Amino acid sequence: MVWLLIWLALAVSILLVTFWTYAILIKQKSVWAAFAERYNLKLRKQGLLSSPIVEGKFKELDLQVFSERQTMQDGRGHQYRSIIQFVLPPNMPTDGVIASRYFTPFVGDLNLPKKWKLPKEMKWDEEPIARAGVAARLKTFLTDDRLRALEVVANIKKSNFVFIFDETEGYLRVESPDPLDDGARMDKIVHKLYSIAHILAVKDEEIEGFNELAGREEAIDAFDAMDSDDDDEDEDDDI
Repeated sequence: MVWLLIWLALAVSILLVTFWTYAILIKQKSVWAAFAERYNLKLRKQGLLSSPIVEGKFKELDLQVFSERQTMQDGRGHQYRSIIQFVLPPNMPTDGVIASRYFTPFVGDLNLPKKWKLPKEMKWDEEPIARAGVAARLKTFLTDDRLRALEVVANIKKSNFVFIFDETEGYLRVESPDPLDDGARMDKIVHKLYSIAHILAVKDEEIEGFNELAGREEAIDAFDAMDSDDDDEDEDDDI
């Protein structure tokens, strides 16, 4: 009798969790569909038991909102996380990544050569990781406004972010356990992240300065190479 009661309690618990999960999914689908319609975005359905994908142009930036099944960090199970991702325009001054420490293994796999310490005076809950191909260019890119924008996205509770970029494209990706099943909250979060992505995007008036910086670096590299050749010739003369 005791085992029967335990089995019944377990069965009821599983049914309640399943019902609760499906109820959230149904509400999420409705909220995401309404959001897509409100901002003239595409809604791609992924199946009866899967979250849809919202994508399209949000103001001047490409946006994707979707759900992703991920392995938990302890490896003992899986969780679903909502992903909000903005695509930034090209012309970043260097290749690089700034990310939550949650993404340390991913950042390590990128093999970017230059580590860059973000300013200590920023109010990080946890200081992000910063890596770049050319550290000097990353420092030039990270204006006070951009650092403050990164501070905001880094301190969003229960979320992790990746800002990854090179000369051709950039992405701001935020992952959260929040199913975004409340319309007002989803609207607020997407607008907040859009504001951050807009600040991070390279402006037209900056491109010339970045190109000049790259030109000076190339000229220095060429000059150093010439010096090296001259040294080799001097050594030949001594032989």
